[in-house]
Amino acid sequence: MRLRVITPEGTLLDRETDSVTLLGSDGWFTVQNHHAPLVSALVAGRMEYDDGGQKTFLEIGNGVAEVRQNTVTVFTE
Repeated sequence: MRLRVITPEGTLLDRETDSVTLLGSDGWFTVQNHHAPLVSALVAGRMEYDDGGQKTFLEIGNGVAEVRQNTVTVFTE
């Protein structure tokens, strides 16, 4: 699936990944390939994604995640 992280300054990350774990307003959730569409508010903290079998972490601010058509788009501060 495609992972995109967008900030007010521009695109921070745009890559293929197998899974993404994010901190939503109701707790942690993981998105995998062919996940159902969803929109979630995000809390500032660490997101995790699979980088070729290795876990990679990225600190993000508050924001919103949108999942659709096998793409996770994270809009963050």
